[in-house]
Amino acid sequence: ARELKGILGLEKGFPKYKTRKTSIKLIIDSEIKFIRPYIAVAAIYGYYVDKHALEELLQFQEKLNISMGRDRRKIAIGFYDLDKLNSNVILYRAEEPKKIKYVPLGGNKELTADEILKFTDKGRKYAHLVRCFSKYPHLVTDKGQTLSMPPILNSEDTKVEEGTKNIFIDITGTD
Repeated sequence: ARELKGILGLEKGFPKYKTRKTSIKLIIDSEIKFIRPYIAVAAIYGYYVDKHALEELLQFQEKLNISMGRDRRKIAIGFYDLDKLNSNVILYRAEEPKKIKYVPLGGNKELTADEILKFTDKGRKYAHLVRCFSKYPHLVTDKGQTLSMPPILNSEDTKVEEGTKNIFIDITGTD
């Protein structure tokens, strides 16, 4: 729609969004630079997720991960319910696989990082992106709540679902 508005001369330039500072603090571990060194985050407030918005978000996420992300090799995007986070301090760090434990998206029991890579569909599909490292990327609050193990799989604990009003977004990458 934005492209068509530009072509027709109805709207020119980049879209203008209202932005403001947030209380979210991102802390990046220096060791991550050897694994998946880049991250950008954003928070969207007041976006009510209904059934259609949820489908669009998930389709957008997968298309971006596959196309521009080169099937998650270059970049991967994650969406989280901001209101489910137990802290405003987010850590992006390199973590030993045995220390990463969480309930993966769509799961019902806690698994270690290596179990996620072995027993989940996304884990098996994308394991090659992290298995060559002794530590894996881990996005977690300072209170220990896992958001995801980028670029593999998000946490069930912070999933976006119908009724979500505020969204936290991360994009991690290698380039």
